[in-house]
Amino acid sequence: MSSPISFDSFCLKKLSLKWKDGKENITSASKLDFSFDLKVSKDNENELMVSLFLNGKPDNDLEGLIIDVEICGIFTKLDKSKDEFFYFVNATTILYGILRGQLSMLSSSFPSGSIILPTVMMSEKISNFLKKANKKKKVARKS
Repeated sequence: MSSPISFDSFCLKKLSLKWKDGKENITSASKLDFSFDLKVSKDNENELMVSLFLNGKPDNDLEGLIIDVEICGIFTKLDKSKDEFFYFVNATTILYGILRGQLSMLSSSFPSGSIILPTVMMSEKISNFLKKANKKKKVARKS
């Protein structure tokens, strides 16, 4: 069975990690905020550029890890029968998996150990993001 999407390349555009209050132990949980962007190529309607933005700060807002990340990927739609949401979910799931691996690898030499991002249900994250975006559009139209 062939895949409906092809992953072509990725770029880690931004990776910022900071320990608030100089804390060296990164066991404090961070609240992670996700946002996304999907663009279709002007030259080829089957080529997608998907961006995943991830921001996190400590739950207690006093100490812990602050994270700010942007990762982008280029994908090709191989099955035109799927809707845009399908491609959005699959592309961001692929990018998040890559980001988890890259962050773990880069942080493996940290004195406090590797940073492992939690697993997430990307379809829920994207649904929530799109609902918020639609609410903002409705508010903007009313103004």
